Amino acid sequence: MQVALTFVAILAIVMLLLCGTRPTFILLAVLAAVSAVCRIVTSYILQKGTDEKNAKDTALQKKIENWRKVRRWQLRSNADNDDMFDAGGVTQDLRLSLEEGEQFFEENHEIEKLEIQISLWNRIGDAFKHLLNSCVILVCLLALSSFVTFAYSYVCRLWG
Repeated sequence: MQVALTFVAILAIVMLLLCGTRPTFILLAVLAAVSAVCRIVTSYILQKGTDEKNAKDTALQKKIENWRKVRRWQLRSNADNDDMFDAGGVTQDLRLSLEEGEQFFEENHEIEKLEIQISLWNRIGDAFKHLLNSCVILVCLLALSSFVTFAYSYVCRLWG
């Protein structure tokens, strides 16, 4: 938030020096509106990405669960021949874990890519949120300073 506030404050000061109060107020209001729209868009994209990741993750978990059931049954039926089935099922679980990693590598990689994209969109959304907050703060300060200036000049005219 501090970086966004600094950026907008410097922009506002430059605009105040070059153009005056009214254009600065308009610029900050437009920047705040654009930031709000961008924040809404990123929230929508973030929600869509999260829903897609959750759906794929749920489908993959069901697929893995079904695959494990079938594969356990196959290993148990072959246990008599291979002497691979131990009493605790440790060897079987290790083998299943290794095969699962190989079998579902692509799907897991795709889900990880979606998680990275979600994290990126989350950061982008936070940046727009901070920019919006900074613009609102500076618009309020600018409006307050304009009011104080107006009130001061009015009081000076009454006394003068």
